[in-house]
Amino acid sequence: MIEIVKKKKGFHVLPRRWVVERTFAWLNRYRRLSKDYERKPTSSQSHVYVASIRLMLRRIFKERAKKLAESMALLPATNSAEA
Repeated sequence: MIEIVKKKKGFHVLPRRWVVERTFAWLNRYRRLSKDYERKPTSSQSHVYVASIRLMLRRIFKERAKKLAESMALLPATNSAEA
């Protein structure tokens, strides 16, 4: 669906553009992706996939660790000396 946008004078923030810029910034943190070292586009594409997978796994494990810590805080404290 195409939407016609009326032109406005001056600077206006484009919606959701920051999401793309943030993603590019995350990917550029990986040394291999910071420059165009690869000869073939498929090699470069595979490195982008690896970097994206690493970012997703890091986020998933952070959330799981947070939930685990919260659930451990809800359990009563056990003292190994008493056992």
